[in-house]
Order: sequence, then structure tokens, then C-alpha cells
Amino acid sequence: MRVDAPRGAQAPVLAAWDTCTARGTLAVGSGGLVLRETYFKTEKGHTGSLMPLVEMTFLRVGIAPEDVGYVAVGTGPGTFTGVKVGLATAKAVAMACGVPLVGVSTLDILAGGAPPGADLILSTVDARRGMLYAAAYRPGEGVPDRVSEYICGPPAQVAEVARSLGYGTVAVVGEAPSLLVELLEDGGELMVAGDPFPKGREIVAVATELISRGRVGDAASVAPIYLRKPT
Repeated sequence: MRVDAPRGAQAPVLAAWDTCTARGTLAVGSGGLVLRETYFKTEKGHTGSLMPLVEMTFLRVGIAPEDVGYVAVGTGPGTFTGVKVGLATAKAVAMACGVPLVGVSTLDILAGGAPPGADLILSTVDARRGMLYAAAYRPGEGVPDRVSEYICGPPAQVAEVARSLGYGTVAVVGEAPSLLVELLEDGGELMVAGDPFPKGREIVAVATELISRGRVGDAASVAPIYLRKPT
């Protein structure tokens, strides 16, 4: 698979998106820098516009499909349709461009945008019906290191994961309900990120770090993370 640098650039172009939450993000980066990032709705009926949005973004940045060196995609957990559409589109683009595909958990993307100074990062995505998708992380070199399994459970279970790892200063990122915040407030200093959705710069940063570690796949090997059956 080819990973050439685009014309006039110093590093391969990375095309990345995540459509697993209520707000999708699409970004184009190179050498860890974001060239363009776009946000869009992912409710039913909007995800079908992802491929035209990818093409329009390429046009605005001034790159052609042959300039792309890597494709990265949020693999969930999140909405079933969002995970499916985002991953299917990424597989199609990676195959068409003949480049590696980097799968990045949506929870990992969110953790990458945690505010500095935390001892523990708790990343959450709304799983609906009073449930959360979640994972815990420690700040690490480049990107946070995950220190728990990906889980789907009620806020009380998510808070217990944080307690089992020791509190200190906890940064909560993602779609954290007020109940979870209340459960965590008595355990130590708490920081709650203001934007609950993944950002383009975050998926570019995490994917770039994974590429540097050689953790890349392809259209056949990258799989979704659902954690629960679609309803």
C-alpha cells in the first residue's frame, strides 16, 4: 500500500472522520497539523452526505485522492448507523486510494482532547436508555493510555471504574450526564470538558500517533466497536 507524500507536502496526507456521535467531524491533516476540519449533523438522513463532504473537503484543501497517504476513522462505540456509515465510507476510500486504514475508538478520540493536569481521564459517549459507553485513561506520551476496558453501563458503573483506579484529579470528556458528574464530585477534583463531541484535530492527533507506532490496518482488518446490539 502506497504512503507517498502529497505534491508539495512534507508528510503524507491523512483524511479522518468520526460519525459515531450526534455531531460528526471530518478533518484533513499532514504531519500532525490540521489543514481543514468540518463538523456536520449525523442524525438519520445526514450520514448519506458523508462521501460528498469528503470529496468537497479534498477540493477545498486542494488535494486529489492520489495525495492521500492514510485514512482514519472513528470505530465507535456510538450510534449504530453512525458507526456503520463512517466505517463503510472509510473502507471504500482506503480501498479506492490504495492506502492503509487506521481505526480509532471514538472514546480514544475524546480522551485525546482532555484538558491538561488530570491524573485520570474518563471518556464517555451517550449509549441511550440511561446507559453510557465509557473508558478510563492515564495521560501518556503523545496520547492518553487506556487503563480500562471499553464498557457499556449506567453512570454508577462508570463512576465505580473511576473509583477503582483512584481519583486524584479526574477529567471527564464526552457526553457526561449530570448524574455521573454528581457521583464523581465527592472523589476529588473534577474537570468537565465543555464540548461533548470529538473534534477533527483530536482524531488527527490520535491517528498520527498510532501511525507513528505502526498501529495501522486496512479495509479488511479494521472493525467496528458496538458493545451492545443495535435497537
